[in-house]
Amino acid sequence: MKYFPPKRDFRSLSVKDLLEAREAYHVFLSSMENVVATAIGRFRIRTKDPNARNPERAAPRGKGTPRTLANSVVKPWSWPCVLVFVRAWSKPDKLGSADELVPPFLYLPDGRIVPTCVVAVEPQEEAASPLANLAFPSDLIGGGYPLLIEVQGEQHVGSIGCLVTDGNVTYALTSATGIPLHQNRRYAALTT
Repeated sequence: MKYFPPKRDFRSLSVKDLLEAREAYHVFLSSMENVVATAIGRFRIRTKDPNARNPERAAPRGKGTPRTLANSVVKPWSWPCVLVFVRAWSKPDKLGSADELVPPFLYLPDGRIVPTCVVAVEPQEEAASPLANLAFPSDLIGGGYPLLIEVQGEQHVGSIGCLVTDGNVTYALTSATGIPLHQNRRYAALTT
């Protein structure tokens, strides 16, 4: 016997579908006090849920156990979805109003429906500035040598991958761009 409406199956959603849904709902979701970030990915299943081992078994809804990155996994049967990261896990009945509840589905104007997956994350302590432990090994420049650059008033740290020359100018290659060493005052005395 067939049932109407048919069982939902989101396996045909593309990355484009997910990005469109995330873009359409990002401001709405980000305006929620508890939401930290949004992303796209696959639905994370708690390792203790029945559908973590068997895709035919449904997980109980509203169970209230926090889903975290540590206690959940992505399985081959995990649906594509918009991931919504929250500061604290709250049961629906404990929320002050329905406006604080992350919707289980995002509806696009053309009829596509994209599921959401809410994941609780803990705030991390801010990492120490990489500039604090910067060590310049010697006056010789080569692979691994630290580079400092200031962009829009912020200092960034990189490292030299290797040095190349065109016979006239020596360049330090990094993962972003080549920096002519003779144009950098810090290294002017070290180049020929």
